[in-house]
Amino acid sequence: MEMKIGSIKLKQKVQIFFITFIAILLLTRAYVFQDISDEEILPSSTHNLNITVEFPLDAYYVEPFKHPQVSNSTKNKYDIIVITGASNNHFCPMKSLIYRLKALGLKNVGIVAYDLGFEKKNRKNFIHLAKLGYVTEFRVFNFSAYPSFWDLTLRKNKKNKGEYAWKVGMIAEVARDYPGKILVWMDAGNVGSEKYFTHLKDWMPEFHGFISPNSPGQAKEWIHPGVYDYFNDNHTLYDELNNCNAASLAFDTKISQIIIDDWYKCALNKECIAPPGSSRKNHRQDQALITYLVARRGISCRTNRSSLGVTTHRDHLCKEYNEKYEEKNRKSLGT
Repeated sequence: MEMKIGSIKLKQKVQIFFITFIAILLLTRAYVFQDISDEEILPSSTHNLNITVEFPLDAYYVEPFKHPQVSNSTKNKYDIIVITGASNNHFCPMKSLIYRLKALGLKNVGIVAYDLGFEKKNRKNFIHLAKLGYVTEFRVFNFSAYPSFWDLTLRKNKKNKGEYAWKVGMIAEVARDYPGKILVWMDAGNVGSEKYFTHLKDWMPEFHGFISPNSPGQAKEWIHPGVYDYFNDNHTLYDELNNCNAASLAFDTKISQIIIDDWYKCALNKECIAPPGSSRKNHRQDQALITYLVARRGISCRTNRSSLGVTTHRDHLCKEYNEKYEEKNRKSLGT
């Protein structure tokens, strides 16, 4: 009897060991190959990119500003163009983003970095990085080409941060200059993983050409009613939707250029991107409008950042990371 009981216990232990081994194997495979389950990636089930968004007849419009062009041979190197920009107070995190992207070693990813108001030494630093190939283009944003409410250099616009409309302008400029590419906007404090950039091209058709992680809250909390008044639309159609996350946006311009075009048209008109009565307490300017404009076409932002492989708001880590990177790469940086 004792031998029989012992045999049963041994059998149970073997079964438990086998089940544990299989579970660990599956988890290891998921980590190593970075598999994405259907439950984690949540593209919209219905969409209609052919919908036309009607703007008021008197809406202001100006073409995106033209910068000196890089050669077609340079453009053809890349499938993906990362766009980022910062003023002087975000110089550190923007440099950290550039270093992190360089460390990934992604040959098909180019970078267009914008100066929104660097002091002289920081501008020289980025010009140096551009010469070393850390960025494809380093551009100084031309606020004078756009409506005055965008201009971060004007004291009156400091509080509202130029309604974040300049971000839309940068994306529109690069979309015009790099047609047919996948464009990725990243706030200076972002961290993008190898997983994100590796899968991005394959994800795009499933996501209808637009990928952005969700952001806390619902549309009814962060889209001011004036947006719906501007477009003569019904807010109840959108109130329960997730917000998109304007810190991390990706567009396949072969599919979703029309979304960029409409977003840009809106950003040129303060009544659209920042309606009367709106503020950061009830409205999220660029984020509110991209959430609304993609929702008009049946696209919603339901996937979280970790599933996509994107981290936002890591500005506070920049100093330590930059110091370590520059110490390790002192020779190649020429410092």
